[in-house]
Amino acid sequence: SARSTAAASASSLTLPPAKLDGELSAAQPRYFRMVSSGRVVSSKLLMGSNPQEFWVYLAAPGDDPMYVYASHADFERRKARMPGGIPFEPDWVLQALGMSTYDSTKNYEVEIHEKNRAYYLKYEDTTPAGQKVMRVTEFAADATEGNQPQVRRHMILAQTKTGWQTNMIAEIHKVSVVDAGNDAQTGQRAYVQVPTDVTLEWPQQKVKLALSLGKPQLNTREEAVLFSKPAKIDNASPVNLADYRSNGSPSGLIRGATPGDLPVERKRK
Repeated sequence: SARSTAAASASSLTLPPAKLDGELSAAQPRYFRMVSSGRVVSSKLLMGSNPQEFWVYLAAPGDDPMYVYASHADFERRKARMPGGIPFEPDWVLQALGMSTYDSTKNYEVEIHEKNRAYYLKYEDTTPAGQKVMRVTEFAADATEGNQPQVRRHMILAQTKTGWQTNMIAEIHKVSVVDAGNDAQTGQRAYVQVPTDVTLEWPQQKVKLALSLGKPQLNTREEAVLFSKPAKIDNASPVNLADYRSNGSPSGLIRGATPGDLPVERKRK
């Protein structure tokens, strides 16, 4: 697990391009927390996750704040969807940060690209919602040094009628080598590459998040405290995405009030 200070540059359908400063913490499995706020504009972005659920709080100038959450199970089965095209997949973010594991039961393929000096590890998968996807990881073919990443890129492609469509791209530009202590199995000193300059992109939603992570260190705070959903954020209570529908805009879910105060929302029957 790791914690890092973060500077994020976000561009999306709902959050205008802005530079945000904050802190990012992550740990397996599905533990994630990022708190960012703007230096100049009053933007605020908070994303969190634990093994049971995830939550997103977004406040942008000129719009009402949005605070939503859902269980991973509801989100994966598409019983809960993010409003305004905002994507959030904790598993995907952890993979981009180099904190995921690979299932040994999958049927992997390796492609060698001599021109790019790269290896591509690929395997087909099926999401809980039944969509076929191709997961691709690009490795540098040569041993890297300094801040150059050994793992360059992660991609998820979705199968469509016309072929494979790129849904997500995580590009690692720079890394930092961190002392992870003694390996539990070998007893030898272990060092890991921690991404410090990462771009997360969802092309179909036209969303891009550039993360500049500095001063990475191992987590020291209790996970139960660090990765718990806040009861309120800036006086806004969370809305369960599985129980409410959006009118199409982020502020259609929350007006800084509890779900019972929202006239634009109707419970699903």
